[in-house]
Amino acid sequence: MPQAQLQPPIPHSEATARTPAQNATRSYSAAVQQPASNTAPVSAALTHAATREQQILFDPAPGEVLFTPDASPAEIATKIAQAFSTIQTDNSPNAQIKATIRLCNGGIIVEMSSVEVAKWIRISENRLKIIDALNLPASIKEQRFSIIVPFLPISSSIEDAEWRHSVEKENNLPVGVIESANWIKPRIRRAPEQWVAHAIFHFTDPNNC
Repeated sequence: MPQAQLQPPIPHSEATARTPAQNATRSYSAAVQQPASNTAPVSAALTHAATREQQILFDPAPGEVLFTPDASPAEIATKIAQAFSTIQTDNSPNAQIKATIRLCNGGIIVEMSSVEVAKWIRISENRLKIIDALNLPASIKEQRFSIIVPFLPISSSIEDAEWRHSVEKENNLPVGVIESANWIKPRIRRAPEQWVAHAIFHFTDPNNC
């Protein structure tokens, strides 16, 4: 039976550095007015999307923590790798952990060695077995895939589930595939004469984005 192999995780400081910058100060209007550069932003976006597909989010239950603050990335990765090993079979992919990232809410993002491995972990039955093996107050969250919808009428009730279901029906999408939606620019910052705005739609299936 194949065993989960643990690659040396990158240092926690380096893993954290791979997340988006927290101190961006450009305004929304400045960002949308800035001329688009050539191919670098597109390549960066594609790379980021590919990396996200390999990531697994362990979300703690309310008021709970998964690991103590002094737990090192290597210790976290080792325990999670052991949980993966308990459910592996001859037909399952070779689960290797590339990196772990600790979130502010106590959650953990685990980057796997391939998209195939991440998809195998996200199978409902496997998720339950992994959490049971870890014996932690957590759940493995579904991955979200987001797209920007520009120039949407501000009269659209995008936060309302019934409105989103109507969009799914009109576009022949599975019910519930649009998990949520939100406006990029806060309502209070809209101009008095503004009637359209950009929104972000979050999908549970990338094939329906």
